[in-house]
Amino acid sequence: MVITAEIPKTALSNDQARYLLEAPPEDTLKAKRDRAILATLLYYGLRRQELCNLHVKDFQRRTGVMMFHVDGKRKKERFVPVEPKTQRLLPSIWKLLAIVNS
Repeated sequence: MVITAEIPKTALSNDQARYLLEAPPEDTLKAKRDRAILATLLYYGLRRQELCNLHVKDFQRRTGVMMFHVDGKRKKERFVPVEPKTQRLLPSIWKLLAIVNS
Protein backbone atom coordinates (compact mmCIF):
# COMPACT_ATOMS: atom_id res chain seq x y z
CA MET A 1 0.00 0.00 0.00
CA VAL A 2 1.38 3.39 -1.05
CA ILE A 3 0.47 6.40 1.03
CA THR A 4 0.99 9.80 -0.50
CA ALA A 5 0.59 13.17 1.12
CA GLU A 6 -1.29 15.49 -1.16
CA ILE A 7 -0.08 19.07 -1.08
CA PRO A 8 -3.00 21.49 -0.94
CA LYS A 9 -3.28 23.72 -3.99
CA THR A 10 -3.69 27.39 -3.27
CA ALA A 11 -4.72 30.07 -5.71
CA LEU A 12 -3.31 33.56 -5.84
CA SER A 13 -5.44 36.32 -4.40
CA ASN A 14 -6.43 39.20 -6.67
CA ASP A 15 -3.85 41.42 -4.95
CA GLN A 16 -1.10 38.83 -5.42
CA ALA A 17 -1.98 38.43 -9.11
CA ARG A 18 -2.01 42.20 -9.63
CA TYR A 19 1.37 42.51 -7.87
CA LEU A 20 2.81 39.77 -10.07
CA LEU A 21 1.50 41.39 -13.26
CA GLU A 22 2.94 44.76 -12.27
CA ALA A 23 6.37 43.36 -11.36
CA PRO A 24 8.00 43.77 -14.80
CA PRO A 25 8.68 47.44 -15.61
CA GLU A 26 6.65 48.82 -18.52
CA ASP A 27 9.43 50.51 -20.43
CA THR A 28 11.14 47.61 -22.24
CA LEU A 29 10.10 45.12 -24.90
CA LYS A 30 11.07 42.19 -22.70
CA ALA A 31 8.94 43.57 -19.87
CA LYS A 32 5.95 43.81 -22.22
CA ARG A 33 6.60 40.24 -23.29
CA ASP A 34 6.83 39.13 -19.66
CA ARG A 35 3.57 40.88 -18.78
CA ALA A 36 1.84 39.17 -21.71
CA ILE A 37 3.16 35.79 -20.57
CA LEU A 38 2.09 36.36 -16.96
CA ALA A 39 -1.34 37.60 -18.02
CA THR A 40 -1.89 34.53 -20.20
CA LEU A 41 -0.89 32.19 -17.38
CA LEU A 42 -3.06 33.97 -14.81
CA TYR A 43 -6.17 34.85 -16.84
CA TYR A 44 -6.50 31.63 -18.81
CA GLY A 45 -5.16 29.13 -16.32
CA LEU A 46 -2.64 27.68 -18.74
CA ARG A 47 0.18 25.58 -17.38
CA ARG A 48 3.74 26.74 -18.06
CA GLN A 49 4.40 24.00 -20.61
CA GLU A 50 1.06 24.62 -22.35
CA LEU A 51 2.02 28.26 -22.82
CA CYS A 52 5.50 27.33 -24.05
CA ASN A 53 3.97 25.03 -26.66
CA LEU A 54 1.52 27.63 -28.03
CA HIS A 55 1.98 28.82 -31.60
CA VAL A 56 0.15 31.48 -33.60
CA LYS A 57 -1.70 28.67 -35.43
CA ASP A 58 -3.15 27.59 -32.05
CA PHE A 59 -5.22 30.79 -31.92
CA GLN A 60 -8.27 29.71 -33.90
CA ARG A 61 -12.00 30.18 -34.28
CA ARG A 62 -14.32 27.38 -33.16
CA THR A 63 -18.08 27.68 -33.22
CA GLY A 64 -17.73 31.42 -33.77
CA VAL A 65 -15.48 31.95 -30.72
CA MET A 66 -11.74 32.66 -30.80
CA MET A 67 -9.85 30.10 -28.73
CA PHE A 68 -6.39 28.88 -27.81
CA HIS A 69 -5.96 25.27 -28.94
CA VAL A 70 -3.94 23.80 -26.08
CA ASP A 71 -2.29 20.41 -25.78
CA GLY A 72 -2.36 19.73 -22.06
CA LYS A 73 -1.15 17.06 -19.71
CA ARG A 74 -1.09 13.53 -21.07
CA LYS A 75 -1.72 14.92 -24.57
CA LYS A 76 -5.18 16.07 -23.55
CA GLU A 77 -6.52 18.51 -26.13
CA ARG A 78 -8.56 21.48 -24.95
CA PHE A 79 -9.86 24.76 -26.30
CA VAL A 80 -9.69 27.85 -24.09
CA PRO A 81 -11.94 30.81 -25.06
CA VAL A 82 -10.06 34.09 -25.54
CA GLU A 83 -11.74 37.31 -24.45
CA PRO A 84 -12.17 40.11 -27.05
CA LYS A 85 -9.67 42.46 -25.35
CA THR A 86 -6.98 39.80 -25.55
CA GLN A 87 -7.92 39.07 -29.17
CA ARG A 88 -7.19 42.72 -30.03
CA LEU A 89 -3.85 42.66 -28.17
CA LEU A 90 -2.48 39.41 -29.59
CA PRO A 91 -1.20 40.74 -32.93
CA SER A 92 0.85 43.45 -31.18
CA ILE A 93 2.17 40.90 -28.69
CA TRP A 94 3.24 38.59 -31.52
CA LYS A 95 5.01 41.49 -33.19
CA LEU A 96 6.83 42.31 -29.94
CA LEU A 97 7.81 38.68 -29.46
CA ALA A 98 9.25 38.55 -32.98
CA ILE A 99 11.35 41.62 -32.22
CA VAL A 100 12.49 40.46 -28.76
CA ASN A 101 13.38 36.95 -29.91
CA SER A 102 15.26 37.99 -33.05
